[in-house]
Amino acid sequence: MFRKLFYLVPVFIVVGLVCPLAAQEVDMETGFASPAPVIDGEVDEIWADASTQYFVPLDDPADGSGSWKVLYDADNLYVIVDVTDDSLHNDSAGSWQDDSVEIYFDGGNTKLSTPLSGDDHQYTFGWTTDEIQGTNITGATEGMEQAQVTTDTGWRIEVKMPWLSIWGVVPQAGDLIGIDCYYNDDDDGGDSREGKMLSFSAIEGWNDASQWATAVLAAEPEPEPSTKIVYVDATEGETGNTMLATGEIFTATGGNDGTDGLWRPRAFGNSATIFEANGANNGNPNDEIVPRLNTTIEVPENNYDVYVYFWADSSGWCIKAALENMNQLPLFIANDPNGGATLAIAEDFEEPVPMLSEGNRTLWQAYLGNTGVTTSVSVYIDSDPRPAGVSSWNERTWYDGIGYKVAPGPVDPGTEGLVAHYAFENDANDSSVNGLNGTVVGDPTFVEGVEGMAMDFSGNDYVDCGGAAEFSFTEAMTVSTWVNIRSRTVAWMAMIAKGENAWRLGVNNETTGIHYAFTGGARGWQAANTATELPFNEWHHVAATYDTTVGAQVYIDGVLDASNPDLGGIVTNAFSLLIGDNPEATGRLFDGMLDEVMIYNRALSESEIRYLAGERLLVSVENSSFELPGTEKIKGWNGEGVAGTPAVDIPGWSSDTEVADSGVESDWPGSTEGVWAGFLMGADPSVWNLTGHIIASGEEFILKVDLQDNWTDGGVPEVTISLYYDDAGTRVTVASATVTPLDQAEGGWSEFSVSFAADDVPGSVGKLLGIEIDNVSATDSWIGMDNVRLVLN
Repeated sequence: MFRKLFYLVPVFIVVGLVCPLAAQEVDMETGFASPAPVIDGEVDEIWADASTQYFVPLDDPADGSGSWKVLYDADNLYVIVDVTDDSLHNDSAGSWQDDSVEIYFDGGNTKLSTPLSGDDHQYTFGWTTDEIQGTNITGATEGMEQAQVTTDTGWRIEVKMPWLSIWGVVPQAGDLIGIDCYYNDDDDGGDSREGKMLSFSAIEGWNDASQWATAVLAAEPEPEPSTKIVYVDATEGETGNTMLATGEIFTATGGNDGTDGLWRPRAFGNSATIFEANGANNGNPNDEIVPRLNTTIEVPENNYDVYVYFWADSSGWCIKAALENMNQLPLFIANDPNGGATLAIAEDFEEPVPMLSEGNRTLWQAYLGNTGVTTSVSVYIDSDPRPAGVSSWNERTWYDGIGYKVAPGPVDPGTEGLVAHYAFENDANDSSVNGLNGTVVGDPTFVEGVEGMAMDFSGNDYVDCGGAAEFSFTEAMTVSTWVNIRSRTVAWMAMIAKGENAWRLGVNNETTGIHYAFTGGARGWQAANTATELPFNEWHHVAATYDTTVGAQVYIDGVLDASNPDLGGIVTNAFSLLIGDNPEATGRLFDGMLDEVMIYNRALSESEIRYLAGERLLVSVENSSFELPGTEKIKGWNGEGVAGTPAVDIPGWSSDTEVADSGVESDWPGSTEGVWAGFLMGADPSVWNLTGHIIASGEEFILKVDLQDNWTDGGVPEVTISLYYDDAGTRVTVASATVTPLDQAEGGWSEFSVSFAADDVPGSVGKLLGIEIDNVSATDSWIGMDNVRLVLN
């Protein structure tokens, strides 16, 4: 079978334009070859991307049947033909009288029915024959290559046909060509063939291009983005990528004694673009407070993981950095197992960085998080001044630059390979199709979890899931769960375990690091142990995978934290699978909560793990958490702030007319993301935010926003949240919902959402996506808003 496509092409005759556009039927699509196939007669992996065309078989398919495929690139047309033929012969002067493949080409798809001329060609390739024969091929075979392989059922030929030889032009995506393929079958030798197989032609058209198929050249696929880190050196000055967080030009002019409160450049081998704070020269105790920096770069629209780079010697030099301009930036410390920083490694980078070490100093990196879909990467930088009461402080900051890499977008693993799913929705049942329900032992309780309810283990309870064969893996598996450790009551405390001589997930000895093991002592203990230790009384996602081609990998909150390259497989036993204890080392009872335990018989990818860890692809929304710099409350988007400080529009947000008293708060009534929250007064107009995301067909969006009724003067507080697309400056709403936020006394901040699918609104495709929030309460009201998220599915 083949797919019919229709393209609009201009039709001309000598006397002029007959009609501006006519629909022309297209029989097949010719894919772009990247990389080009090797001409050796073998089926390279790239051929899997090509559509398959079939010969009309002879009465006996063993005597004559087969298929062919076509690809192209900027230089050549490629054809591979696979023939089933139980009797092969080559004994005639004319290849068409023996077993042979005929490839037909019509440059520009002119479909002339007159004898072949110009760029219409017939090429004949005989079995085991190097000579290329055919019709109208004089001067049209230069550079052509072929390779043949005799198979168990017939033979295969692969051909490279240079465009300049067969057409004389370099084609473009969207061009149409005429193409077809025939096969001559000689069963008994001699100068005659016994049969002929056609493909698209209704009748034999060896000298009639109007009979051949029409193919369209597909677009070259976008190159796969690199999964390595792109390093960007921080630079200063008017043309630099780094400025003060307040928006002014940054120039590193500080002195070496560390008393002037300014960043200073280091005379260092790395292009002298390392910025230091808290220098220790001349007895300075490192307590200066330097201004916050911001490094911003433009990037192609995509989803990125972002890193910050700083230098350190053997002591705990450090840096503060974040993707948002929050009041207190997270601290990262070198040479500290719990400092959140790791040594920069050359092979992690797409291109070599200027330096990784000099003298006793080395370059360190810290992962800052994921941007969501964005066209810019922005990082905020602080130093860490001397703490109060500390007399000597040498933990200086040497800021070097930032890095980014395309993040594997979260992918829903679905139910493929899902062996069991224990959601703990007030029971221990398995919600997969296997129905491997667990039996509760002890008296655990059910509490609010990450998704719905979770099971709370007191250190005296567990779930027995039975010893089903589905839990005995040998080559591949994944175990995933949300974990909240209350206390570590015993070494090797178990979470989910098949036993000491099988696989098991728990804590690493007397720590709260994660231990995933997949063998017993008889084969030699094999495990992967994380460097990260989980804090008590916090939810974190933990997943472990194993595959005999990769080994073991352990993830915490979607980030790879430990691995073991052992490929010897997983050991099995006959014990039951337990959740909350280890069947071969009982008494390692879990104290804490577990939720969404999922077990697969395959190793999930990093993208799938990130999905289970709760990550979703986000469209970047400027100032989505209203984290303005500074600490004072600002009221009035266009009015005056407190203490005479001018209040400016919240970056990224707009209103059609001037607002009177909406703005941001940094104290009461609190926030759900960062320190600040926005608020909307009922009398003010709506606020809106146009993203940089261009809507594409097939995309689905969910707008999520946290809202709270701070105060309403009677009546019901109501807020309309909307998604829109920009049509030449006009906001066209595609989805909206009017919701009622909860009063602070009734629970306060709650999440509300609205969604739409691009395919349901065809006019939105190709337009910029935006969001709008409006306080539509009938009476005076003050509505808090925070943590705006735009999820892309």
